[in-house]
Amino acid sequence: MKRITDFKKANFVYLDGAKSMKGLNVSYLFSNPKEILVSYKYKDVENILRKISKLSKKKWLAGYITYEASYAFTDEKLAKLANTSETKTPLIWFGVFDHPLEISYEQIFQKEKKRNETKYKASITQSEYFSAINRIKKYIENGDTYQVNYTFDMKVKTILSPFELYAKVREGQQTPFCAFIQNNDEQILSFSPELFFARKK
Repeated sequence: MKRITDFKKANFVYLDGAKSMKGLNVSYLFSNPKEILVSYKYKDVENILRKISKLSKKKWLAGYITYEASYAFTDEKLAKLANTSETKTPLIWFGVFDHPLEISYEQIFQKEKKRNETKYKASITQSEYFSAINRIKKYIENGDTYQVNYTFDMKVKTILSPFELYAKVREGQQTPFCAFIQNNDEQILSFSPELFFARKK
């Protein structure tokens, strides 16, 4: 049984459902994609989505769509907010697979090294954080918005590999929907508390 760290620079998607709700607590490893559907340009996003819809009837697809990809469905003025019509990293990235490998939590994590040389530093102070939260609450109170996705940068200093870092963070997370995605451009460590939608068979 290969570990995820054995894939090195390969394109793969690991959907980690080991802590998710009853009936969905299965993890899948997608590797060796038959095709990669990727776009760095807003004008190509819609075409990629059409291909995904067509291929999903006979193949497995796994990947991601960025928030910024939404500019593809708005006018050019909003697209310009992203500063460019082409991005350095994918707006949308999906691998096309014959099938995933159903895999257990133990198979993935039991052999990962347990090193602890990691330091985190937030880009804002605690007082700045609480100040921002209070402003957001005020906006909601006033009816200016109903939801805010508030985020800030976190600098991480570590000797761990990206997946070792994922495994370390995951140990302390109770979030049910996690993922590790690796492609030629980036490695994504995702920890989500909610499932936005599920496809019924």
